[in-house]
Amino acid sequence: MRPYPVPFRFLPRFFLPLALLLAPAIAQVAPVSAPAAGAAVVLEAFTVTGSNIRRVDQENSLPVTIVTAEDVLARDAATPMDLLSAIPYITDIPENETPTNGIAGRGDNANIALRGLGAGNTLVLLNGRRMPFHPFTAGAISPVNVNVLPSSVQQIEILRDGASSIYGSDAVAGVVNYVARRRPEGGDVSVRYGNTEHGGGEDVQLKFGYARPFAAGRGSLMIGVSAYQRAEIRLTQREISASADKTRFARPPFNVPGSSQDDRTPVGLWPRFTVGASSANRYFYPVNGVPALTATAIPRDLYADYNQYVIGQPRTSRYSFNSRIDYDLTPSIRAFAEFVAYDSRSMTARQPVTLNASDRVVTLAVDNPYNPYGSRFYSATGAPNADGSPRLTGAPQTISIGDMLLADGGPETIRTTNRMHRVLAGLQGRIGRSSWNWELGLMTGGVRATDVPINDVRDSLLIAAAQRSDATAWNPFGYTFRVAGGAVVADQPYRNPAGVWQAFTAAAPRIGHTRVDSIDARIAGDAFRLWAGPAGVSLGAEWRRDYKDDDKPPYVGLNPPGSGLDPDDNDILVMSPRRRFQAQRTIASAYAETAVPLVAARQGVPLVRTLDLSASARFERYSDFGKTVRPKVGLVWRPATRLLARVSHNEGFLAPDLTRVYAPTTRALQSPPGTRDSVRNNFLLAAGRPADTQVLGATFSVANHELQPEVSKGRSAGMVVEVPVVRGLSVSVDYWEIEQRNLILAYARDATLDDQLLRAYTQAQLNAGVPLAQIDVGYRLLPGDESGRYKGDPNTLRAPVTPADRDQFAAANAVLARTRQLATLGAWVGEIQTFRNSTGRNFTNGLDYGLRWNLPPTSLGRFRLTADWARFLNKFSKLTPTDQKSDSVINMDLPRNKVSGGVSWSRGDWSASLSTTYNSPTATGSNASVTSYTNLGQPAYLKPIFNNGALAYREIGDAQWLTNAGLGVRFGRQAPAWLRRSSVRLGVNNLLDRKPTLSEGQTGYRGSLGYSHWVGRAYTVTINRDL
Repeated sequence: MRPYPVPFRFLPRFFLPLALLLAPAIAQVAPVSAPAAGAAVVLEAFTVTGSNIRRVDQENSLPVTIVTAEDVLARDAATPMDLLSAIPYITDIPENETPTNGIAGRGDNANIALRGLGAGNTLVLLNGRRMPFHPFTAGAISPVNVNVLPSSVQQIEILRDGASSIYGSDAVAGVVNYVARRRPEGGDVSVRYGNTEHGGGEDVQLKFGYARPFAAGRGSLMIGVSAYQRAEIRLTQREISASADKTRFARPPFNVPGSSQDDRTPVGLWPRFTVGASSANRYFYPVNGVPALTATAIPRDLYADYNQYVIGQPRTSRYSFNSRIDYDLTPSIRAFAEFVAYDSRSMTARQPVTLNASDRVVTLAVDNPYNPYGSRFYSATGAPNADGSPRLTGAPQTISIGDMLLADGGPETIRTTNRMHRVLAGLQGRIGRSSWNWELGLMTGGVRATDVPINDVRDSLLIAAAQRSDATAWNPFGYTFRVAGGAVVADQPYRNPAGVWQAFTAAAPRIGHTRVDSIDARIAGDAFRLWAGPAGVSLGAEWRRDYKDDDKPPYVGLNPPGSGLDPDDNDILVMSPRRRFQAQRTIASAYAETAVPLVAARQGVPLVRTLDLSASARFERYSDFGKTVRPKVGLVWRPATRLLARVSHNEGFLAPDLTRVYAPTTRALQSPPGTRDSVRNNFLLAAGRPADTQVLGATFSVANHELQPEVSKGRSAGMVVEVPVVRGLSVSVDYWEIEQRNLILAYARDATLDDQLLRAYTQAQLNAGVPLAQIDVGYRLLPGDESGRYKGDPNTLRAPVTPADRDQFAAANAVLARTRQLATLGAWVGEIQTFRNSTGRNFTNGLDYGLRWNLPPTSLGRFRLTADWARFLNKFSKLTPTDQKSDSVINMDLPRNKVSGGVSWSRGDWSASLSTTYNSPTATGSNASVTSYTNLGQPAYLKPIFNNGALAYREIGDAQWLTNAGLGVRFGRQAPAWLRRSSVRLGVNNLLDRKPTLSEGQTGYRGSLGYSHWVGRAYTVTINRDL
């Protein structure tokens, strides 16, 4: 049975609207006659992203969307992230500038995802070649940070089709190729100033570009420079994110405290703690306005609101430089070189570091003067202190902090740097007077990035400060205490001196470096002539090396030997330990491509004006996982001058990231009181025995050297119509589908699977006649050590059986029926977290629609209309063949429809533009119960969704519109001399001041979809002068 849920049989439904436009076009088909004398038009062949063969009408032969410089101007984007987020085929920006968590490239890192398949499946190029990848990205992938791309762009080419047969890994969903601006001569300088209506985010951008020929026209030089400065916007500066309690904006049943729209937390400035050996929680917070020690949990109205600390849009300074030089060595050989550089400094912030139960226990010593249960306030006899202050009768006790914010030094401020460079040099030329052209290129580039959180906390130094007994001791309460009325009560507000908190706070740098080196050679031309014309061929080879280095200094990565601390852990709160990671791989590849004309217009074949076949394949040998070959084949049929149909099939792959293959093993140990093994514990409780002992389990994060690439198959079919009755109007529609297999997924311990395997093995051995006491299920103490032949879950670590274990299990099995008995198990000691290739698959399909209309000139001026529409049909995952489908489109996790459109106008020296982007509604992340759904009268915003074998009542947010407008004037010869060759453009972004749809989560909006809406209406003015 065919595995695709929406196969090609559904296509007529979607192509039928276009069929109404096709009849006039097809009706024009007639025997082709030679053009009249003097009427011949010679069209120049060219290449676009997705092919190395020069062809006329290339952008229609492939499903390529070209974003022109005019489109870029209409968007009025200051950064590549702002620009690319408006393109419908780019579903979202999964890594963007808004996150503040510690695993992302915070402050300045933005990755794009075509087709919603994740950033790793989208290949980003600059001028047709790879860019260095960013070292810090969540999810153990290494995509390109698009912010490093040049701000001056000639056009952006988006190939909406798989292209691994041309480019290799990553081009599964498609390719985004930035083409830097090039000009033959001259230059310009511009300044753009922007500010927001709601405060914050003021930005200034300066750009300079210049080009000139030299050596009597044999050479040319082009340079572009950009400087960008932007102020931060705090969450508190926007209404929707001003508080983590968003219930005032929410709809029932989510508009009440404690709902999914209330993200306040009890972990705040007021500590939770335990006293002495007791496990009972105690608290300190205002009771009736007076801070007091109490056994009652903190009320919700005193929960902490982290939004007061968080920066939503980072402060940033960015500088970029790009240049190109060409020089004709001979009439047929040209030398060229490119240099691209980028440097940024960014700052963002989040809540102060939290101390919680998962960290090492911080205990205030009995003699800590700020311990309200310590020796300053209690003594065995009740005798006063030496200074005469009273004490209560009782044994002094330690206190252990359960959780709180460590806010003495303020919020955790994150400062990041990002330096990128790419150097390219090569030769290109033509062989004699033939059609054959060739190119040889050498490239090297890299990224050096730092992520430095300020006000992080050294665990061991905080513990030491809590153990002090003098005035330098740490006080977690923010108050001093005294004895009054037979109790210890709060006395005066207190702030730990800078010398106290600075002693345990520290910066926690992370330093990353990536590098890409490559040598490539290609040759292309007409190989031979067929009955319909010359067959084009392109051959190429490439060698590439990818390198990645990720490091943290001592105590931040791992505690150094001899420090007295666990060498497998680090000393920074709320930060995972990390060993230095260095890895590289080399890739050798060769590819071939051909374009074969099967029918030409001069042959007069009915209903076939032209018919062209294209095919390509790429062979690659990776130094780690081996070889791969990925082919692609396509067919382009033009039945009439104004009608073109295209179809393709491709195979792609995504190489496993270096981190997933080579990262060193790290171990993280649980903090007290630990965890009970559910397998042993449930078995013992079922037999009426005492609960199992709690264990401080270890989690080992382990790379997988055996990972193989994810593989994909893609299909597409589409057509382009130049509407015959409307001059300048073209319409396109494409159906596409991508199936991915051999998915690389994260795996950890599965306690349910562990229990099932152990019970099945026990029963099988019993059925084979093995006595219960002699059944050995084995053990596994460390990752990779299978000497114990453990029969349970492959990611479970378990100790060998001890005599105590045998006694414990014998007593339990004695009261259980044979079918419920379980062989003796050793203690659970931890789990393995790793990546493996799965047996499941992803499937994604949809439709792309495009419209371009260049209206004929009128007395009112020139008008140009554009529209692009990306529509998802399905996007589901099955982690194993037997799993239920989890469909992101059905779940409304991503917009089913994303549309962008624009109109531009020019008349004389004046121009104007209006552009808009639409995202269809998505789920907010909040789910209601069936009771709430029924009691509320089944409101339309709660949608019953049956997916992955379960019914959920999901809240659906609003559709999102974003509209930008601009008006410009260019000063020509009639203007005063000082204004000539200058232009001014006024812009309004988010013209209607649309707010983002409310979403579950701390900020109240989805940073990957609603970022520009959250910023709000912004005004810009751009002044440009030609040189």
